[in-house]
Amino acid sequence: MKSAFWILPLVLLAGCGAGGGADGSMPVTEGRTLYVSAEAAEGGDGSRQRPFNSLADLEESSAPGDTLMVLPAPLDVTPLEGGIALQEGQRLIGVGPDVVRRKSDAAVEGSSGLAALPRIANSNPLRQGGDAVRLAPGSEVRNLVIASASRGGIYGLNVPGAIIRGNDVSGYNTRCAIGFTVERFTAPTRLPYFGVPLILPAGWAGIMIDADESAGEVRILDNHVHHAACGNGIDLRIKGAADYRAEISGNFVNALERGPLWQTRELHLVHAITTQITDDARLEARSVNNTQTFIGGPGADCEGLFMNLADNAYARWAIDRNRFEHGIGGFSCNGMEAVISHGPAHGEMSISNSTFVDNPGDMLQQDNLGSGSTLILELDRVIVRDTTERPGSPDSQPLPFNLGECILAGSDGANNTTVLRVRDSEFSNCNNGLTILSGVSLLNGGLSDGLIDVEVINSSFRNNAYSNLVVGVIAPLRELRLRVENSDFRGAGDSALAFKKINLGRIETASIDFGGGTLGSRGGNCIAGGTRHDATTDGLDVLMRGNWWGRAGGPDAARLSERRGSLDTTAALGKAPTRCAVP
Repeated sequence: MKSAFWILPLVLLAGCGAGGGADGSMPVTEGRTLYVSAEAAEGGDGSRQRPFNSLADLEESSAPGDTLMVLPAPLDVTPLEGGIALQEGQRLIGVGPDVVRRKSDAAVEGSSGLAALPRIANSNPLRQGGDAVRLAPGSEVRNLVIASASRGGIYGLNVPGAIIRGNDVSGYNTRCAIGFTVERFTAPTRLPYFGVPLILPAGWAGIMIDADESAGEVRILDNHVHHAACGNGIDLRIKGAADYRAEISGNFVNALERGPLWQTRELHLVHAITTQITDDARLEARSVNNTQTFIGGPGADCEGLFMNLADNAYARWAIDRNRFEHGIGGFSCNGMEAVISHGPAHGEMSISNSTFVDNPGDMLQQDNLGSGSTLILELDRVIVRDTTERPGSPDSQPLPFNLGECILAGSDGANNTTVLRVRDSEFSNCNNGLTILSGVSLLNGGLSDGLIDVEVINSSFRNNAYSNLVVGVIAPLRELRLRVENSDFRGAGDSALAFKKINLGRIETASIDFGGGTLGSRGGNCIAGGTRHDATTDGLDVLMRGNWWGRAGGPDAARLSERRGSLDTTAALGKAPTRCAVP
């Protein structure tokens, strides 16, 4: 699971998928090329001149390593029905121009608008579970249109070497089958040691790959997944002792809605792209140029990107050039959520050169709810703006999350390590800009949390409705480290900066360094313009030397509030640094 995987040419990976071996699949000899058409007459032999007229005939007549070609048919012709189960090393390819229109060389935009398409469907829930395509090891599905499916559009279990590329998938999971389920977790509250246990299900995804054994690689590239009334977009679930690498890039996921009532539970979760890693499994994933738009519906818990770990799992997910816009639903909608549900899992996520815009709830959530777990999030050149929840002060809410924050970094476990790194990024027009919270749930097996380590460099948290930065410690914490340098916190509806120990909040070691402290911050921050205060503290000591307070000579004392703690604002800058000149 090293970087060599990412630079291996796609053509070589495609060759390994068909030929087997390097990705864990068995070698398969390249076979025949067979054709199928929704317009063909009965009695075809699978040739281009006399194609099969059913997927069942194509499947029955094919062998491992064969290439299966779906010919395009006019849109008024019924799609090929019944779905198809691939064999090892087979390639299922839609003939003709790209069915997904590209807006650049690296990303897709939507459907092509062609008059004839290679379309298939599966309305029969008794036929391969209702999936339109069942993958096999080393198989490939390319340039195909999944018009509808009783359950999944494309699904595979233990399919190392599988490639899913350039497909248009919609109208799936018409029977609203449960698919991805968030691992059991304890939702934090503002009461120390008290949480609410939850298990949340979602609908079956348009593209889903599961693995519970062995090692392998999968690629999900340049697909358009859209217009489903009860399903996630792209799900990757790794469990057991499986060890996988994945590329999930260039995909466009949009117009996914929440599900209706399912027995006594409501499938209100709608996730565009999800990775889940449990048991002793490992995953190393890379995503470039994905887009998620218009995800959710009234009251939905919508997610653009979602990473869920539990047990002893390990995962790293590197995300670059992601675009999320228009989450639709309730206060639990997120542009991205990374959560460890339980156990001592280790998760790392990095996001770079990305935008997250227009969403009801917290735009980015980092939720470390395990026991002895580690969750690391790195943000580099990320723009976040425009959440719509406006509950005001976090202190007045029963839950310490889903308050319309630009980013929430929280831990509610036992002896966890939670690390956040923010560089060259912008966060604005949210309820709060950055909220850092620590609590402990007894259901997670401990009385004290471990380490929260946050670093903010060359970034902007401006013009948020309540505060630009909030630190809240609800229950005992071993160590808090917060280093902030050359960043902008001007303009806020209440206090630009707010630090508070709440309830049983105690910290053995606290280093809050906005300049001049032991963490090495050189200051240079812009801290001014809160409607009520520039900075407040209740129980925490904060070093804030060498900063700009909107005027020469340091802050106006009336705009500071100190209770059971101190704000060291000495050595204030005499003139605004360059960052503060930005309007």
